[in-house]
Amino acid sequence: MRSDTVTLRTLNLDKLRAAVPLDIGQHDQPTTLQPLGLLQRLPNEIFCHVLASVDIPTLMSVLRISHAALSLVNSLPELVLLANRHGDVLRAVVASEAQA
Repeated sequence: MRSDTVTLRTLNLDKLRAAVPLDIGQHDQPTTLQPLGLLQRLPNEIFCHVLASVDIPTLMSVLRISHAALSLVNSLPELVLLANRHGDVLRAVVASEAQA
């Protein structure tokens, strides 16, 4: 009979928080200043509706595009709630996507 081995890995929360800062709910300057291009022509309500259907790692990338993108991502109440209540889980998702 074969025995499967499960390897448990734990996260160092201090390292995770340092490596994956969450900009959600903050209004700091984005890391790059790229225009939104054609997306800027969309009304904010439609753009926010599109953002609400995007995966978390993509949202983390979008908020770093420009001030407008940062503001729109910060206006997603579900994401702000998730970041406030489960920030470490959100960081772990982003970190695991970056390593994939």
